[in-house]
Amino acid sequence: MSHGARVKAAGGVIVRKTAQGETEVLLIHRPRRNDWTFPKGKVEPGETDEGCATREVEEEAGLRCAFGP
Repeated sequence: MSHGARVKAAGGVIVRKTAQGETEVLLIHRPRRNDWTFPKGKVEPGETDEGCATREVEEEAGLRCAFGP
């Protein structure tokens, strides 16, 4: 891992309970890196961390979300 300039990023951890009471966590597959990660991305100028996280979840997973426990 290279250590360059810091990048401000934000993302979301999407959790839900199934009808059977099991907990599911959303992961996004990145084929170019062949890995799995939470939806996340760089904070754009003038954007809040919360705004970035909400935008990234919608862009990468197609989900609208709200913050909360």
